Amino acid sequence: MKKIIFVFVSVLTISLLTSCNKEETVTEDSLIEEIASSTSKINIEPEDLPVQAQQTIEDEYFETYVETVSKVENKGFEITMGNEDVMYCNTRGDELRGSGRSHGPHRPGPCGGGQPVDVDDLPDAIVDYVTENYPNADIQRAKLKGNKYLVKITGFMILVFQEDGTFLLEAPIFRFCNHFVHRINIDNLPDVIVDYITENYPDGEIKIAWRVRGKIVVGILTPDGRKIVVFDLDGNFLFDRG
Repeated sequence: MKKIIFVFVSVLTISLLTSCNKEETVTEDSLIEEIASSTSKINIEPEDLPVQAQQTIEDEYFETYVETVSKVENKGFEITMGNEDVMYCNTRGDELRGSGRSHGPHRPGPCGGGQPVDVDDLPDAIVDYVTENYPNADIQRAKLKGNKYLVKITGFMILVFQEDGTFLLEAPIFRFCNHFVHRINIDNLPDVIVDYITENYPDGEIKIAWRVRGKIVVGILTPDGRKIVVFDLDGNFLFDRG
């Protein structure tokens, strides 16, 4: 009799736990849907995000930058990255990772969010490559996106490797991943853009530039770190990001 009761209690406990987990997932999915479809979004600056959200962006979206942030009162935030990845957070700044994020209409974007990787868990081939080719740099962040490793090293450089550790490319400042991006030779940037950067970032060095989605995106290095400066196609300043 005691054995039967024990089995019944065990099954009931597992059932309750499973039910709770499903409820949490449904709640998270529903919250993402409410934020994404809201007609009451308010644009805010990235620095106005909760600290937890800012830390997640620094840790897990290091290869890109924040393009826009929308706030839905009492619900959370929708954060669109420069590479079109989309991140959703609740009001505390906790990232929402609903069950449909890799398949549904609110999936992370064409790049896919990827999975953070502890630096100590990187393949030896990657560590050896960085040590040999960037002897003065430290590996700061890493993630696995699809079958590629993205590795951030000192100096705001993003290195891309195959899953077996074979080096593919170097991306100064940040990296786009889609095919609708046109690299601009920095010597061919419009004078109006160069003049704006010279005037407003006098100690900045232009490192890279792209034309993407009707905008010109310029990556510069300043004594204070990375700056992403964005213009329209006529060279009018739109916004900048750290």
